[in-house]
Amino acid sequence: MESKEDNTEEKSTINGKYKVIETKGKGASAIVYLAEDTTTKKQYAVKVLKEKTPTFETEIKILKKVSSLNNPYIVNLIEFGEGPIKIASKPIKICDYLVLEFASKGELFDYIYCSGNGLKERNAKFIFHKILKGVQAFHNSGICHRDLKMQNILVDEFFNPKICDFGFASEIKGKDGSGKLTEFLGTINYASPEIFLHRPYNGVKADIFSLGVVLLNLVTCRIGFIQATRKDKYYKHIMIRKYSNYWESVQNQIGPISEELKDLYIKMVCFNPEERPSIEEIFKHPWMKEVTNLNESDYKKLEKEVFEDFLEREIKVKESNENLESDASSSDISLGNNRGLDDQDKIYFDLDLHPKYYLKTGLNMNNYLKINGNLNPNHFMNKLANKISSEFGDKIRIDINNKDKAKFNVIFEIQEEEEGEKNEEEQKIEEELDKLGLEDLDEIEEEIEKKESVIQIKLFESVNGGYLVRFAKKGGEIEDYHKNLDSIIKIIKELLK
Repeated sequence: MESKEDNTEEKSTINGKYKVIETKGKGASAIVYLAEDTTTKKQYAVKVLKEKTPTFETEIKILKKVSSLNNPYIVNLIEFGEGPIKIASKPIKICDYLVLEFASKGELFDYIYCSGNGLKERNAKFIFHKILKGVQAFHNSGICHRDLKMQNILVDEFFNPKICDFGFASEIKGKDGSGKLTEFLGTINYASPEIFLHRPYNGVKADIFSLGVVLLNLVTCRIGFIQATRKDKYYKHIMIRKYSNYWESVQNQIGPISEELKDLYIKMVCFNPEERPSIEEIFKHPWMKEVTNLNESDYKKLEKEVFEDFLEREIKVKESNENLESDASSSDISLGNNRGLDDQDKIYFDLDLHPKYYLKTGLNMNNYLKINGNLNPNHFMNKLANKISSEFGDKIRIDINNKDKAKFNVIFEIQEEEEGEKNEEEQKIEEELDKLGLEDLDEIEEEIEKKESVIQIKLFESVNGGYLVRFAKKGGEIEDYHKNLDSIIKIIKELLK
């Protein structure tokens, strides 16, 4: 069973100055707490490092530079240091910590996905304009983010966006001053095609690409492709400039949007980074000009409309999370798992679930199934493991956690499928892609692909009665995860009859 950690104990402090209120996020290298300054009573997000990472000094340097801008749309660093960390009854440790502004309303991501629909285009312009102002500020100071995504944009008490998590950020000029970067990292749905090509890239242009993905997210509650490679059935149309074919292929997913928005989006996520617009050019684009040129009175009216929209969405966010145990529903504002910055020869990504498949919990990479009533947890999990084994036979193996009987991994072997004969249209697309000279791309993409699909299943008690089954994608492709997850949920429902 997962148990709640008592973070409200008075003895839970950071450097004797910050009283810990609750845990907000956990990662491989750090834990983020909501804490209160014992003198001013102001709340902050405090990131406590479990151990000092090789990139810690760089991260501090960038955070100090970004915070010096005092931009209202960036989460600023308040202080950092090393000191005694006391959490409840655990022994005191001396750890590095960072004190950051606390954006009290959580992730922008939740307000879009928990509602199940995007913002009106006019309201999206208002939010996106502020996001652009934040990005413009750190770009002008010589910093690129390299992991811009919905989950890395928080909202404050007035629902203003605030960009966070500069753990992947870098100086635009690069290590050799050439303006080209060589660390291949990011989030797979938001990463630009040059990242997948494993070639030196411009960090500003990579950020513009990610912002394009954010933009479509805001309006449609969807993304327009899974990853920006020639193997993606959507993005390959953008690569060869067949934009009408692209919009036709994604129409059922994203719904109707204005022609002006389509034009701006395509410009931002185009294959050639040199053709992507600058922030200044985005502000001047016909789709953005309405908000850019608002007078003070109309600006305040729109601000009020957006605020009221988010108030309604906040109710849905709370409803989505109210059934979830606190550790499961807490927002990780912080950390970005799977970051292998000590090994620059490989590609590391924070994998984001394709939005088409989100259950409306607002939680990234986790799906939940609520079980009402009583059951014997260990007995149920044993029966479930046996039933899955009998259903899938030799296609899977099950890895049971000896320390936690309420958790196990189901590991699906991925069978290589023979490619069928391409039709005439597919052959034309392949010919156009070949003209781009991306002969090395297939080999690079094979490096990213996984040969196994792994689903972790965990059972724990819900705070308001019953149980929650949490499914987490631990390896493999998104489509395989959901196909196998559907089968497992059917098995669980059969067991509960």
